[in-house]
Amino acid sequence: MSQPKWRCRFWQPFAHGLNEISRGANDSVTFANGTITITGDGTAARNASGQPEAWFDPDAPVTVNFVHLGGEVSQVTGLLPVHNSMAIGDVEYRFTAV
Repeated sequence: MSQPKWRCRFWQPFAHGLNEISRGANDSVTFANGTITITGDGTAARNASGQPEAWFDPDAPVTVNFVHLGGEVSQVTGLLPVHNSMAIGDVEYRFTAV
């Protein structure tokens, strides 16, 4: 297998995405020319007033889905940061969701 092609940290979609605050247009991010789509789901953090914040609760697990255009799905659940790698052909893609 060749050296990793991507070493990515991504946060933008999850800051606005899949928690109780918002489930809108920024719910996913793509890499490798759109052949890998990543989504996440988790519990929103709460402020001092108990209102949900626009980021995940750092003490609660999140689920991150890595989907290859060809149908391969890899799901990782745990506390942030979560790590995953996908081999597509002779290229390995490594991801960290923080």
